[in-house]
Amino acid sequence: MARPPANATLRALQHFFEAGQASREQYPVRPPYGDVAALAKLARMNSETYRKARAACDPQHGYTGKEIKDLLAEVARCRGNFGLGSSFGVSHVVRLITLPRPQRTRLQRRALKEGWGLAHLIAEIRATRPKIREIGRTFRLPTDSQQVRVQLLQLCGKIKRLSDSLRTVEAKAALAGDPLSRTTLEKLKALAVAAEALENVLGRKLP
Repeated sequence: MARPPANATLRALQHFFEAGQASREQYPVRPPYGDVAALAKLARMNSETYRKARAACDPQHGYTGKEIKDLLAEVARCRGNFGLGSSFGVSHVVRLITLPRPQRTRLQRRALKEGWGLAHLIAEIRATRPKIREIGRTFRLPTDSQQVRVQLLQLCGKIKRLSDSLRTVEAKAALAGDPLSRTTLEKLKALAVAAEALENVLGRKLP
């Protein structure tokens, strides 16, 4: 797949940060539950990207205003350095905010200087994390409280999205013949409520 033009990548990164900063100014802790989809649409992005933009603009665990300004300037500067850094975009930032700030700063500097693509960055991040082997998969242990919060928030988001998707008319029709569907949906709804409560607690420190 061909890469987007460097200027388009930079514009997308600028828009990502602008949307995240605007959202955090309007909702410092977190947006009201149920309003994220509408707010994301106004910001011209999907709900998941909207949430990640908020996380990226958290000055404590994500990027401060100065760090955002410096990063955008560095990305723009690297575009003229034989194309190095021209592929650095939103997907890179989404991965980098899962790291503690010192480690993030170090990898970000190398990614820009050496022109890393997303696959290269992911490989470098994985190499820094301890891992344990489970049957059929590798699970990477979080190394600090920031990564624990990120993983819990990701899990909560998945539970809520699954609950929302199974409450659609199409999903209900598909499950109509399943004798377990009513009980399953009720349990999943309760789980989504619990996930929302957990998000509210975690959101005091990370949106």
